[in-house]
Amino acid sequence: MTERKPQAFTWGETSRSARSKPTREPRSIPVSRIQFEDEAEQGQLPELQPAVATRSRSRWLGVLITALCVLILMWAGLGLAELIQSLFAHSAVLGWTGTG
Repeated sequence: MTERKPQAFTWGETSRSARSKPTREPRSIPVSRIQFEDEAEQGQLPELQPAVATRSRSRWLGVLITALCVLILMWAGLGLAELIQSLFAHSAVLGWTGTG
């Protein structure tokens, strides 16, 4: 296999002025050569229903329900912990029975 020289840059080059190729002006297409084609009819677009604004009341209702559920779960956890603690206070066997 033959080795190729890098084409993007040469080793040891440190500045842009060291390039050997002169820069050229970009090509431009004259306006008279640009042609636009008419688009074919694709049919009518379907009518969309207008967007319905969401009610902020429903968001607040969701926050309220979530907060109430969290409070009920915390109350149930505290009640269970107190039940097991009172079972342990009466007897170790009852306490271990309550936990398992």
